[in-house]
Amino acid sequence: MDTALCLHQLLEEQHDTAHSVVLPVSVVNTLTQVRKTLSEIDELADSIAVMGQIEQGIAVALPESETVAYLHEWNAIHRESTHHVSQLTPTILDGAHYFIILIAGHRRYTAVRQLCARGNYAGSAFSGKYRARLYFDMSVEKALALQFQENRHQPVPPHEEAAAATEYYRYLRRKEPKYTLAAFGKQIGRSTSWIRHALAFCALPEKLQELATAPVPVPYGVLVELSRYQRELESAGRPASEDELSALVFDAMLQRKSVKDFKEIIGARIAHLLGGQSSLFDDTPCEQRLLRRVVAPEIIMGLWSFVTYMKQLSMLQRQGVFTEHYLTPETNAAAHAQFSPKSPVNLSAELVQVLLDLQPQLNELVAENRGRGRKKLLKQLDKLEPVQAALDLLCIQETSSESSA
Repeated sequence: MDTALCLHQLLEEQHDTAHSVVLPVSVVNTLTQVRKTLSEIDELADSIAVMGQIEQGIAVALPESETVAYLHEWNAIHRESTHHVSQLTPTILDGAHYFIILIAGHRRYTAVRQLCARGNYAGSAFSGKYRARLYFDMSVEKALALQFQENRHQPVPPHEEAAAATEYYRYLRRKEPKYTLAAFGKQIGRSTSWIRHALAFCALPEKLQELATAPVPVPYGVLVELSRYQRELESAGRPASEDELSALVFDAMLQRKSVKDFKEIIGARIAHLLGGQSSLFDDTPCEQRLLRRVVAPEIIMGLWSFVTYMKQLSMLQRQGVFTEHYLTPETNAAAHAQFSPKSPVNLSAELVQVLLDLQPQLNELVAENRGRGRKKLLKQLDKLEPVQAALDLLCIQETSSESSA
């Protein structure tokens, strides 16, 4: 593959510090990013095929010697990274050897690369190349600042951004021990309180941090408050165990407490602690309840609410309120900005799977009640089989469609 390029052939427009270019995807190198989760790539790729790549990415072009130094510093900040210049794809730009490294726009780049792999974009608004603002001689510190600034407009999951900011701040503190939170906040475009929350989150035990990425994730704000509680306990000479902290979070989640509710719970516990009480668990009978006693009413209320809502939708459908079925994929652009067009199918599949997983326990429940309700339960469970078959067929069709593309 010929990677020899001329800058003037790539230019869309030129500025004093950066060049607006269109790049072959093969010459763009990616490193560890602030953003770890790349969601809805298929949908973004479809959008770019129709509308073109509207937003530019940001990239830097460096000669080999500067690339080696750049990677060394990048790896020092992102401690899990082991990038080496031998892993990157070089290119020739205006006769000189360069390495083009993506700074921001990783999600867009992944979608563009996917479109190029499909190879069926002829006649669409997509050019077949990646649009970017190309900088020269950019430092790692400026590159990371640009990543954080870019992510103000394209939000990254907060726990991922918190981890990246914490690593970056610790790196800068190693270089300059007197480096302040305020100065760091100005550099990455975040408030001092946001940075404190990020540092607090990363001070939690790793297993508790991982709750932010659990199949049913714990809200980032809840984990930040948990870290505040952990810090106050340590200051009072009563460090909390990981199990104790986990139980507190799980109890709040099972009771469907909001971040605001949890903040109030933590505030009350801290006030209790500062008031000189010997134990934070005295006189709090609700904390002593078995978790199952919390779960039971929440399940009943949640399921009845869901079933009632779905029955209302079905009734409105029969009355002709909807011109299309309410599960028909949405074509409205505003709705697409919030949900994937595949969401109804995905959620339906999840619901079916939950019911299938519950089947053994439901059978036990019927047995414990001397068979009462068994006939009705088995009748309804039998109805899940054709639904599962329909979902399996959808999966086969999607796989076949992706293969032909």
